[in-house]
Amino acid sequence: MATEQPEQGSSPTPETMLSGATDPSEVAKLFEKLESGDLTHDEQIQLGKVM
Repeated sequence: MATEQPEQGSSPTPETMLSGATDPSEVAKLFEKLESGDLTHDEQIQLGKVM
């Protein structure tokens, strides 16, 4: 009898989502700028890709 298991990699963790995308400290800076309303258009795109 086979049991169903979720596919591996179907739910990426934040660590795997960020690997190779951008430095976590840069992501933190982008969130700070987001909270203060100071993100540039390019930074919005970068943050969107990370999310």
